Amino acid sequence: MKTKQFNKVKSYCYILERLFGSIIGSKYFGYRYANINKKYTPREDLGKHYFSSSKTHKKPFKKNPKVYKVVFHSTFDTIREGRSYESNYTKKYCVNSFLWSNKRVGRKPTKKIRQKGG
Repeated sequence: MKTKQFNKVKSYCYILERLFGSIIGSKYFGYRYANINKKYTPREDLGKHYFSSSKTHKKPFKKNPKVYKVVFHSTFDTIREGRSYESNYTKKYCVNSFLWSNKRVGRKPTKKIRQKGG
């Protein structure tokens, strides 16, 4: 089920938006589930231990997170729910839009990382 429980250890979707610099206004919609095995909540994870998988945003976000607006979008009870949501969202809003740096839909979860129902 899609929720907004960002202080619980759950997989999550997030949005990064660049506020300053050469890629100003560029957005990235991401999904993260590896935080589950590390026991990090979304708020403990993003921008502290994890800096996105985006080739465009990962290094600049890690170097200077203050130039980004971070939006925690939603959390999920299962990895399968989160992957499906990310896939549908990026297909609908991101892949064909110049505002978003997403150019493809994500990967399948590895066998090592499992969440109830995933």
